[in-house]
Amino acid sequence: MEDTETSKKTDKQNLLILVLLTILGLAGLLGYLKYQDSVFPSASINFKLKKNEILDLAASWKEKMKVPEEYPIKSCTFSLDNGGKNFLDFKMGTKEANRIMREEAPIFYWEVRYDREKQDENTVVQLSPDGKLVAFEFYVSKDRQIPNIGHEEAKQRSLDFFCEQLGCKKEDVSVIGDTTTPQSNRIDHNFTFERKETTDRSWHGATVRAAVSYSGNLMTEFNSYLHLPESW
Repeated sequence: MEDTETSKKTDKQNLLILVLLTILGLAGLLGYLKYQDSVFPSASINFKLKKNEILDLAASWKEKMKVPEEYPIKSCTFSLDNGGKNFLDFKMGTKEANRIMREEAPIFYWEVRYDREKQDENTVVQLSPDGKLVAFEFYVSKDRQIPNIGHEEAKQRSLDFFCEQLGCKKEDVSVIGDTTTPQSNRIDHNFTFERKETTDRSWHGATVRAAVSYSGNLMTEFNSYLHLPESW
């Protein structure tokens, strides 16, 4: 009789513990769902596309940018701009930083590389988790012959592309860098553009910039990044 009573008491205690653990687990889940955007940096990553979709999109960009070679070696990795992320977390607070990194700043990206053995030319495409172009670069040999275009035409094409990718107007863009480099078989044009800060987009001196380059008449670089103020 005593053993039976002890057994019943133990069962009740185990049931009570189970109920308490369940309640605590539900409370933890509800807390995570409510505060994840304020606490967890991963909340800023919107994995809208699967890896195979990223690979298909990268291939379409390579074709669109008229890369003249095929590359049998291909890799795809996920990465981030740690410096930009740390700056936004510190200056803007986690919740606002997450929103900026998710919607406006090129912090998280997939990097797809195309290579060939024993060749110094290769291509890199970087895409945000939701498929926006972060960077494109065709590392072209200095000796490759490409037809030329004028400097102003290269500049206007580059500016148009910058505004198209960032969704901004030309009057909201500053030209930070502008150079011309003669090569043996072509002329290269390199530009750096900056999207100006506005009242609605003030990140304590940080701005989105992009390097855009033409090798002859071929765009060989678009590299967007979060430029941090020198005081940082």
